[in-house]
Amino acid sequence: SRIALDHLDGKVRDTLLGTQKSLGKILQEHRVGTTWEMLGYRLKRGGKVGPLLGLDIGSMLLHRTYRILIHGLPTFLIDEQFSPRLGLPSEDRKDRPRQPG
Repeated sequence: SRIALDHLDGKVRDTLLGTQKSLGKILQEHRVGTTWEMLGYRLKRGGKVGPLLGLDIGSMLLHRTYRILIHGLPTFLIDEQFSPRLGLPSEDRKDRPRQPG
């Protein structure tokens, strides 16, 4: 991931650099309006990341890349990897939307 620190307000920048809070929480606390652009996603082998997520070393992971814009300026470029099970609907997931009737 990459950050254009000069595109951030001083207070947001200081909080980001001085805490372990998630990016989303920081932007929410400072009421920063954002636009998110999905740049791509794919399945790929997780390698050493797999075991960190409780998966085998050769497991496939969902990898996505997106950009966060603040005031129209590209400020964050985010690369994430996670278990594809988190992004796919499942019959046993409790947080799935219920069908009417």
